[in-house]
Amino acid sequence: MNKKYSRLKELVVLYVEDEIDVSEEIEDMLSLKVKKLYKAYNGQEGLNIYNKYSDIDVIITDIKMPIMDGIEMISKVRQSNETIPIIVTTAFNETSFLKKAIDLHVDKYIIKPIDMLQLFAVLNRASEVIFQRKELEQKDIMLKNREKIYAMGELIENIAHQWRQPLSVISTAASGIKLQKEYGTLNDEFLLEACDYINDNTQKLSDTINQFREFFHNDELAKEFNLKEIILDCYNIVKDSYSEKSINLVLDINDCIIYGVKNNYIQIILTILANSKDILIEHNNDIKQKYIFIELKNNLLSIKDNAGGIEKENISKVFEPYFTTKHKSHGTGLGLYIVHKIVTKYLNASIEVQNVEYEYNKKVYKGAEFRILF
Repeated sequence: MNKKYSRLKELVVLYVEDEIDVSEEIEDMLSLKVKKLYKAYNGQEGLNIYNKYSDIDVIITDIKMPIMDGIEMISKVRQSNETIPIIVTTAFNETSFLKKAIDLHVDKYIIKPIDMLQLFAVLNRASEVIFQRKELEQKDIMLKNREKIYAMGELIENIAHQWRQPLSVISTAASGIKLQKEYGTLNDEFLLEACDYINDNTQKLSDTINQFREFFHNDELAKEFNLKEIILDCYNIVKDSYSEKSINLVLDINDCIIYGVKNNYIQIILTILANSKDILIEHNNDIKQKYIFIELKNNLLSIKDNAGGIEKENISKVFEPYFTTKHKSHGTGLGLYIVHKIVTKYLNASIEVQNVEYEYNKKVYKGAEFRILF
């Protein structure tokens, strides 16, 4: 095979054609050049194969076919996939077919009889786009995983804060029992009270483990849930460490039933909170009372701080990869970029950031506000 067509060996192609003579000839040639070939003899059969197999890279289809024609099949494919390359082959070059094909974003229109070199050239161009897209998707996955590692460090820090107080209570209660036993002053009332302290705080530790198990598990299944509960979970996880930094978290959240993957929502909330926390700490000497406000009303999530806002020349860059104004030890410059990707690509939502002035407890504050509309 010509070297310039070498990538065809990596393509998975769906070929839909009802004319047996034409179909067999093209099928034989394609089978030699591509990685895998699925064959269908009408639009309905082609659509069924497309819906069944997730590895199809390119669709080659005739237009005029029984049961379901090519235009209808393409229309149904486009409802779920707007980017898969589709090549139309037909002996009919009528304007109506061309217009419909263009409206459905068909990548190429080849008139029969098919010139195989032309078809291979078209497939080769499609392969370049396909593999560029796959490389970008792979990079996105790598960036997302890299940011998750950093976020995990944040969570582990919060684990320490969550466990410190109950562990201290357990240690104090156990030491008290031991000390009073050594001096012969241990009585039933103190023993029972100390045991209750130990049991209560052991339960707190257990509850914290369950919370973090939810954060670390790899459940990627979409389901219906209440976003308010996710926000409360995030709040309970970070509140102690934020309080230690004199950062007040103020919640004003209503119920909001949504459908999606929980981990995605957890990641965007914790990332935005961590970003606000870092900025507030950076301006520690300038801000006496540090706040982060979380509001959830009518499918709109708002997270804002009182750190003074983002510089005008930087506000348009905050969602760019590797952009950061913080010291490298406080982040990768990928957090907000990943948040933007998750919100727009996986949550079918929108996100924006702006500087705002607002009043709280009769005082006026200024800061950055992230708004996510689901």
